Amino acid sequence: MFLINFNHPESLFYENYRRQLLATLTVNVLALSHGIGLGWVAPMLLTLQSSDSPLTFHVSVEEASSIGAFVSVGGLIGNFSFGVLLDLIGRKKCLYLLAVPHICFWCMVFFANDVYYLYIARVLGGTTGGGTYVVLPIFVAEIADSRVRGTLASGFGFALSIGMLLGNIIGSHISYLLIPCLVMVLPVIYLILVVQFPETPQYLLRNGYNDAAEKSLKYYRNIKGHTKDEVLQFEANFNELKSCITSSTNKQKASFKDLCNPTSVKALLIGIVLMFVFGFSGIYALISYSSLIFAEAKSSLDPKTNTIIIGVFQIIGSYCAFIMIDRYGRKFLMTMSTAGMCIGFTIIGVYSYMGSKIELTNVTWLPVVLMSMIILSANIGVISVTFIVLVEILPTKIRSFGTTFCLVLSSLFTTIVVKAFPVLMVSAGLAVVMWIFATATAFGFIFFLIFLKETKGKNLDTESS
Repeated sequence: MFLINFNHPESLFYENYRRQLLATLTVNVLALSHGIGLGWVAPMLLTLQSSDSPLTFHVSVEEASSIGAFVSVGGLIGNFSFGVLLDLIGRKKCLYLLAVPHICFWCMVFFANDVYYLYIARVLGGTTGGGTYVVLPIFVAEIADSRVRGTLASGFGFALSIGMLLGNIIGSHISYLLIPCLVMVLPVIYLILVVQFPETPQYLLRNGYNDAAEKSLKYYRNIKGHTKDEVLQFEANFNELKSCITSSTNKQKASFKDLCNPTSVKALLIGIVLMFVFGFSGIYALISYSSLIFAEAKSSLDPKTNTIIIGVFQIIGSYCAFIMIDRYGRKFLMTMSTAGMCIGFTIIGVYSYMGSKIELTNVTWLPVVLMSMIILSANIGVISVTFIVLVEILPTKIRSFGTTFCLVLSSLFTTIVVKAFPVLMVSAGLAVVMWIFATATAFGFIFFLIFLKETKGKNLDTESS
């Protein structure tokens, strides 16, 4: 799929897709910066709990669990607020607003003089994170041609993974106060670059701005209109889009009856399962507490080094999703992802259980291998593809509501898991926690294999699901 061929209609570099690619790269600058904020936490928590804390206070185990969990609280705020604002003020203005809490997040980190600053910082960071999961997939889906939509949308997970790895590295090797100063540059660059892009054609059509919608579609499809055939083809495409949007809008707004029809109920149920698997697979608990997990598993390598290694596997997994999603489809990646995670969680649970009974000095390298396998598998599907599938399965009428509803559930599930993880790890043991995650991903594998329909190439502007 990822062809470096400027004349091939399935290449991202094809003339008609270049502005779509540029817009996607630009909005993912914020995803990169958010990823740094997430990845920074894992190594930094170990430092803040040690005698070498760069701050005037030390963080307890309970406070560390709260720092981990508050990002999901912010995610709830971001899911709900941006879910409402998305249709109220439009995609473009939401893109601007996303940067505000993120900038405030790094300011709170810089000026922190007690743990409450870090709590507030994580809520603010989570607000941006929750908002990006609502705004970016819909923005990219609406500007992208169906032939490259999956690849462009998976760029969000790729940018997030690169950011997490950078966060792991700088959290391990750069001084605490210097990090916010360096990272703050990214949201500023993002705000400068995002100005050039117009609102999505679909949003403009839904609000009656037909001329602006036509200009927007021409911009994102890079239509120059040099030939009569090109003009006629564009007019046909625009009229088709306009007809779909107008037909849908005339039946709007979505009523309770629309939510209760079989198509919508089925889509929402699949969305709920997607969010359950995403949350209870424990992937964000692993990312937030990876250094603590490696310390508990008695890995032979330094916990911070292990964290950086699995950060590399995050990028590899995200890149695999990036190049495979429009070739092999969403269902294949989701089933392979959950299968790999289930196997990894099961084995690391067995390793941890056996390690509590006997000395496993000859296989202390195994935790990093298994964690890398889990992270690689998660990024191939559960992290990179879940929210693409969510947008694609929801009918047009309930897409904004359904996306917001499901993402709020995702944040609730993630909050529960991230908050409970360190407590359960101490009280029940790492093995039990890993087996809980294995059960959740096994359920996801079976469900996706049986019930998840392929959405590759689906027309998002029709009412069919």
